Amino acid sequence: MPGAIARNPHEGTRSEYLAQYVFSALGTSVPVPHPEDTGIDLYCTLCEEIGSRLVVKNYYLVQVKSNNEPIEYNGEETVKWLFSHNYPFFICVINKKEHKFELYQTLALAILGQKTNIKKVTLIPQDKENFNFSPTYIENPEIELFLGKPIVSLSIFEIENKEIRNKIKLTLKSWIEVDQENINLKGTGCYRVPESWETNKPIQPLKIVGNFKDILINPDAKQRFDDLFFRLLSQLVNQLAAERNIEKYNILLNFIINFLKRHSWTDSYGIRILQFCVNSANKYLGIPGQLNILRK
Repeated sequence: MPGAIARNPHEGTRSEYLAQYVFSALGTSVPVPHPEDTGIDLYCTLCEEIGSRLVVKNYYLVQVKSNNEPIEYNGEETVKWLFSHNYPFFICVINKKEHKFELYQTLALAILGQKTNIKKVTLIPQDKENFNFSPTYIENPEIELFLGKPIVSLSIFEIENKEIRNKIKLTLKSWIEVDQENINLKGTGCYRVPESWETNKPIQPLKIVGNFKDILINPDAKQRFDDLFFRLLSQLVNQLAAERNIEKYNILLNFIINFLKRHSWTDSYGIRILQFCVNSANKYLGIPGQLNILRK
């Protein structure tokens, strides 16, 4: 009706205002207009003070909630969207009555992103006894992911304290960088996660978890793994050619040729860059022959 708005959505918007207030103290924070809201409320960065300027260092995404209730993502396409993020994704819970700000990590999304059988994901911004980051062997199509204790927890007004603000920056930066590393490693089946952590403190020592069979089950993950491997080989080719280390280059070249003979490879940027690097290096080093990876 004219002159009125829906109460509950308005309360949710007020939570977003408070969340943006905190995140804008750490860097930039851009709210998504409600007509364009697809599940991300804030696009944020961390900024580092260098002289009189703020330099952008890290990018991350935030969904804001007014309570710790479970967040459900139903349906195959919705789950794919959740797993497809290329930047760290955090859940922020704002308690307006207590002026409390809590932030929860979602590292498990990158770890589970290679699975093909998941139809529903429920994120629960709550702690759980014996919480761990080893959900890679889950085969249930409907899963619940407890997010553990908050990585950041403070009164909204505390963000104006410079010492506290810098402490929160360091904490959030450590989580963003580990999450981004795992996102970049999608397709390798190997990830780094904290052994433990404390709220408002940078991540404790990391351990490795993984499930390599997910690479074989998911064709997209297998393609990403192959592409990553070809790029690594390309870098080695360039390095040995630049050093004119003929002996080591020939060993690497023989490995590449024998490895590539085992399969018929589909077209990809990784294959094309490897082919280009090998052929350029052969010409530079005076080695006869050209590599033709893509076969009909």
